Amino acid sequence: MGEKRWRPEIGFDSNRSFFNDRTVKFLGLRLGAEYRGVHRFGLALYGMTRPESYYGVNTNAPDASLDKEVQYTAAFICLFYERVIIKSGKWELSVPVNIGAGSLKGSYKDNQNAYLPYLENSFSTIGTGHALKYQVLPWLEPEIGSGFRFVLDSEPEVRNTLQKPYYVIKVSIKLGELYKAIVKSTGKGSAR
Repeated sequence: MGEKRWRPEIGFDSNRSFFNDRTVKFLGLRLGAEYRGVHRFGLALYGMTRPESYYGVNTNAPDASLDKEVQYTAAFICLFYERVIIKSGKWELSVPVNIGAGSLKGSYKDNQNAYLPYLENSFSTIGTGHALKYQVLPWLEPEIGSGFRFVLDSEPEVRNTLQKPYYVIKVSIKLGELYKAIVKSTGKGSAR
């Protein structure tokens, strides 16, 4: 029997991208489906693993700390489609496209060392690029890639921050395949 036509696409992503001219880590969860091994589509949720601090930012807040420290976080949700264009053994080259929306939040440190919100801007994005993946195990796939993210409708500071080339160094864990591997290794899948 050949390869299944439809397979669930559920997995964790860990990748690095640019945020305000710094490299930051995003964690994500992808939920979707794969068709005939070359079409992948679904929904993905991403968020920064921790806030990024910047100094000397003018927030126009009278109670801002002397060092003018500001922390930013970003999170977004997107629809994705990925087309595998070359598949050779455990290697594959694909072209991902995503359309999404999210928010950028900022808080400043006051002179009592408390963080107070001062900024919250929503944004919409569309991005595309390329990705090279290697299947180490059926459930473990490291990937590298690059592309460009366009910001469609937001304040200039958000566009200046997020509308940039990006690079991806990530490891995808396919939860369905990991579950199958665990069941097989414990011998529970062989009993009938």
